[in-house]
Amino acid sequence: MPLNHRGFGAFITCEGKELEHYAAKVEDEKTISCWIASEAGKEFEVNWSDYMGETHSTGKVFMDGRLFDHTLTELGKTSASRGCYSSADTWRRYQFAKLDLTDDENIASPKAPVSEDLGIIEVQIWRIRDFKMNTSLHNGIAATDIGPVHERSKKAGTNCVALGAETRVTPVNSATPVFIDDTSYVTFRFRHRPAGILQANGIMPLPPRSPETPHPSTSHNDNKKRPSGKRSSSTSMNGNSSKRARTTVGDKDEKPLVLTDDDDDDVVELEAQLVRIQKKLEAKKSKKSSAVKREQSPIRVSATSTDVIEIFSD
Repeated sequence: MPLNHRGFGAFITCEGKELEHYAAKVEDEKTISCWIASEAGKEFEVNWSDYMGETHSTGKVFMDGRLFDHTLTELGKTSASRGCYSSADTWRRYQFAKLDLTDDENIASPKAPVSEDLGIIEVQIWRIRDFKMNTSLHNGIAATDIGPVHERSKKAGTNCVALGAETRVTPVNSATPVFIDDTSYVTFRFRHRPAGILQANGIMPLPPRSPETPHPSTSHNDNKKRPSGKRSSSTSMNGNSSKRARTTVGDKDEKPLVLTDDDDDDVVELEAQLVRIQKKLEAKKSKKSSAVKREQSPIRVSATSTDVIEIFSD
């Protein structure tokens, strides 16, 4: 279902399917936002529809704060932006990509400013009275790549938008619109993150859990009764079930961070934690773990034998 506001609708499609949006929020009279799941390496397109059919309009498409497309929309029609012209006769598709991270402060400082629009696809709809076709060709948009970002940056864990390989296309003429308003009539903002981050924070529902097959070496012991003197790992000292696990990093306990629309610092810090832990996990995959088996948490990210983060969604 499209994200609808002020007589217009917008949605993102990936591999021919509309991406479901979550946590839609009207930010102000003209702006509405939501979350979608993005998967690095997959191509996508941006679509918007005019439900009113009162005037012509144009759609300006921004990715990570960069203008990639500016397309005319006829009365009551639906427009799509699948990529952008990189020159008069070359064109490149949109695709989700992993943000390039580095731990080298000589390449990117952890304190360097990062665009607040990183990880956001924005569609601005402008109403126009008319438009004039020009004799000159549309020369394309010089879209710059996003450089490396330090892994301790607040945007670590964010996907971004990149452009695919260039394809030869037929040149098109440019057009000059005559705007009705001084600002956009409506703006749609699609915040995107990997599905795992959205699920870990309760924004996107978890997939159904499949029945687990008992391990042969533990199935016999699992049928035995627990000694009465031992407590379940999911039960607190007063006998009540613990509603939220804690984050353990070495000998330090921290309350796990929860992603909310009203706390951007928690959002980015949680994403940074996940990126750092996943990086450590990949470096340790070749080693066998000798740790004692524990009851599995709903969402668990293991980094090392001493660093464990467990995140629960309400």
